[in-house]
Amino acid sequence: MNTLQVTFPGFEFLVSTFEDSEGSDGRDLLGSSLCPRMRRRPCGCKRPAQYHSMKEPPHRLIHFLTECLRSAPPIAPGSLYQDSQTQWVLAQINQMVSPAILDYGCGNCRLLRGLFSTGSYTWSYCGVDIETRDWRALTGLSLTTDDPRQNRIRTTTPSELRCEAPQRFDAAVLMNVVHELGPRELAGGLADIRRALKPDGNLLLVDMCLLPEGEPRATPFYLADFEELFGPFANSCYNSKSGIPIITGVIPRKQIPLYANAKKIAYHVLIRKRTEWAQLAARPELNPGVATQMTGDHDEVFRLGFLSLLTANATSRIDEYTASTTGDGVDIAAVATIEHFKDVFSREKRHITVAEVYEHLAQGHSHDAVAGAIEILTHFKFGWFMPLGVDPEAVMIPNERFDWFEDHYGPSEIEKNGLVAIVLATADDWAKWLG
Repeated sequence: MNTLQVTFPGFEFLVSTFEDSEGSDGRDLLGSSLCPRMRRRPCGCKRPAQYHSMKEPPHRLIHFLTECLRSAPPIAPGSLYQDSQTQWVLAQINQMVSPAILDYGCGNCRLLRGLFSTGSYTWSYCGVDIETRDWRALTGLSLTTDDPRQNRIRTTTPSELRCEAPQRFDAAVLMNVVHELGPRELAGGLADIRRALKPDGNLLLVDMCLLPEGEPRATPFYLADFEELFGPFANSCYNSKSGIPIITGVIPRKQIPLYANAKKIAYHVLIRKRTEWAQLAARPELNPGVATQMTGDHDEVFRLGFLSLLTANATSRIDEYTASTTGDGVDIAAVATIEHFKDVFSREKRHITVAEVYEHLAQGHSHDAVAGAIEILTHFKFGWFMPLGVDPEAVMIPNERFDWFEDHYGPSEIEKNGLVAIVLATADDWAKWLG
């Protein structure tokens, strides 16, 4: 027997290796013949950790957790365009005529590589990521200056996308992005996609229910979660060649919720999932079938660690959501909403929809500021517009308090005293007038 010392942040592992039946010396750190004993630092007090009734040591769990320590989620290589997920997206795109494609979360542009592999060049492509990507360097594709495809391929960032005209794309692709995002980030991405799609455009959704490798703060979504977010949609679920459950779906633009509703749904989904993951981690025997589906063909130690990690990740996302505030900009967004409402009504003699407000204000205002302004302006008791439901095409209809605001206050008072103060003052004045 030999002893190796392996150091991880905050701990040291004493690893004893044994000769196995095949004659291997067992020195592979991730091999199944390892038996770890852990001691605490810096006191050096040894305390063996015995694993009972285990088929193999928890090397897969250690490897998975180590991957989760990365500062950012891994990005799929562009060379992966022949995988089943990309091929499903390409099959949907091939049914369209000269489509304009938005690849939201484009990463290393593997979808673009796949598009070139089809031999059809009637499409146009826009890749979106947190940083502008050099698609030529990522794909290794070289086009001559006179190649017409040069003008049909570009990359951008979400903030730059919001500065462009809305409703320009036939399809938006969201491939393996959802599980990397918190409620506000997911809602913001969906808001960008909804604004960018044409009225008859579709979101092509692809995501993994089980992560093949560790990712920081990942919270997988399942089919029921997506249906809670979007409502029923055409979907197909299958297992990849490596056994990873994959969800694919075609979601019409009209089923993509607006920002305010999307973030609330995603938040409540996370609360429910956290409870489910915690219960399965503590008592997998109560529903062993579901526990196996959520963790794959792994031993009980991996299952416990994996579900506990998901519980912690969900808690982190929930705390992040509840700790954040709407922040600055609500007053300015409210003034812009009122001005847009009045402008459209004077020119077209119609009332705007709440979706139009998001589209119009996207360039100069944050999603949270717009959502906060709309929530106050349509408050059932104090607001100046009739309350809205969850329908993105709901029309913003002014009430009598809006007329009172116009006659006695005006937008400048919002900028001076704040939206909430003026809304409450208007409601108080109106109640006194009625009384």
